[in-house]
Amino acid sequence: MNKPDNQNTDLWHNHFPQLMQIEDPAIERMVRKSRCLEVPADFQVSMPGVECNDYVLVVGGSIRVQIVTEKGREVVLYHVRAGEGCILTTSCLLSGATFPAEGHTEEKTEILALSATEFDIAIGASSHFRHFVFTNFAHRLASVITRIEQLCSPSIDRNLAAALLHLNGDDNQPIAATHQELANELGTAREVVSRHLKRFEEQGWVSLGRGTIQINSPDLLTDLTKS
Repeated sequence: MNKPDNQNTDLWHNHFPQLMQIEDPAIERMVRKSRCLEVPADFQVSMPGVECNDYVLVVGGSIRVQIVTEKGREVVLYHVRAGEGCILTTSCLLSGATFPAEGHTEEKTEILALSATEFDIAIGASSHFRHFVFTNFAHRLASVITRIEQLCSPSIDRNLAAALLHLNGDDNQPIAATHQELANELGTAREVVSRHLKRFEEQGWVSLGRGTIQINSPDLLTDLTKS
């Protein structure tokens, strides 16, 4: 079901104020040409091999993007939630490629859709919209890369936890080790170690300092090595 144009404008203001604060004729046209669609839960919104006809931004609900392996295993790549765009849709619109995955709504979902033609007009005419699209694309790409690392290297967390416990002394003083040194120990990249350590810190398992790592929950790290 499509919503009236004035409600579309409100949705743009509420969810993407960084665009609406700028006086830009191309953005004003884009808002007028956009459609707000309400999609029911558990609805397949995209499938592999199909052309992308719209640039999509979610303003309510959530879309799960996944691939299905030859053995029928569903592998979730990422979720698109309110205020976010779909990185694969953007990639397909920019390259002309077909969609390589499946998209399913996880609940009743509202999306702002802009036709491929209007997307091309807006991205060509508005530097502000180009910046918005590519910034969103870059942020989403980083999360997808992290997800792929998790899928391809499920043992990184376990190996990192084991390395930290090995370096931890009986007095539980901060470990003097750089992310690069740990990466060398694990045979991976420094950026990978940094991302995993950051997640450990967010969980409260460690505290990160300049060149030091304080283990806060050795028991939880031990459990992780056994998972």
